[in-house]
Amino acid sequence: GTVLAIFLLITFAISIGAIVQPNHVTGGLVMLNYALLVDAITIVVIGSFVWFFTLQERNNFYKLWLAATSETRLELQNKFKCCDWGYCSSPNFAAGLNETVLSNFCVTPITSFADMTLNNVFTYVSIGCIDVL
Repeated sequence: GTVLAIFLLITFAISIGAIVQPNHVTGGLVMLNYALLVDAITIVVIGSFVWFFTLQERNNFYKLWLAATSETRLELQNKFKCCDWGYCSSPNFAAGLNETVLSNFCVTPITSFADMTLNNVFTYVSIGCIDVL
């Protein structure tokens, strides 16, 4: 995010310099075109990386869930009021949850938060790409 912001600010500075030059000097506009090309490529690469990560988020979080200690799992289950990742084998899950309802598993609230965050990032990066083009 920071690298992208720096690229866009540099491009903005180049655009100001390119526009205020006399009419017969076009070197600034040529440099601006190259800067816009670099910006577009950078945005597409970052956007693709975020998009690919959203496709793998359940697998990535499942690996973290398996690596977590039972205390950490219990803490997450109590925080999100859910029972285990995809099955309710844990005896210490939030009381009163129906084991047959899929939304009661921890996969839903954990990946929903991550999905919202990644989708917002992807949306802002996509809007930036459209602005540059």
